[in-house]
Amino acid sequence: LKGKGYTNLFFHGGAKGTMGFESYTLANGFDKYFSKSDYPYGKDFDGHWGIYDGPFLQFFLNELNETKEPFLGAIFSLSSHQPYSIPEEFK
Repeated sequence: LKGKGYTNLFFHGGAKGTMGFESYTLANGFDKYFSKSDYPYGKDFDGHWGIYDGPFLQFFLNELNETKEPFLGAIFSLSSHQPYSIPEEFK
């Protein structure tokens, strides 16, 4: 889509470089990779992998709302595998 004028963004709430997402996405046409280190609120760290899905999905939405169209936004959530950390307010 980059060739058609799209801005391509990839989001993952884990540590920068985890699972090779940053290098893979940037090498394959994504313009920017967002990780745990780009997220402004450290209190939302799950203690294991990165930023809890709920707050990170809100961050994803806010970034997309600020992005000029056309764009592609992709996200890989942390809750795709164990350990599943649940924020205290939802236990």
